[in-house]
Amino acid sequence: MKVIAPIVALGLIIVLAAWAPVGPKKKVSYTKEIAPILTRSCVACHGKEHPKEDLDLSSPEGITKGSEHGAVIVAGKSSESKLCTSLVAKGGDRMPRKAAPLPKKEIDLINRWVNEGAKFDTK
Repeated sequence: MKVIAPIVALGLIIVLAAWAPVGPKKKVSYTKEIAPILTRSCVACHGKEHPKEDLDLSSPEGITKGSEHGAVIVAGKSSESKLCTSLVAKGGDRMPRKAAPLPKKEIDLINRWVNEGAKFDTK
């Protein structure tokens, strides 16, 4: 029994170490991760051609400009960013309005991007 306990403890340490994150988390890429979500889920209504509420989510310039109601992103603050809060709003305020809600994984990714400062990488 005295031999088994250290072996079990060592095994537990190895398993926990494998789950631990290695290094800092990679920053979210607007170009590779956020733009494709917006293009697929938002740009049909909020694109360059006739953007609803004067909100164009098809480009960094359009996102930065915001809508007729003001800014849609508060860099570093997803809880204050209309882009983020509208994805989880209740009833008719939820976006996209005429489609299924975005998967939680995509909402979390957009929130993380905004919380990281909503940087527009162009590469």
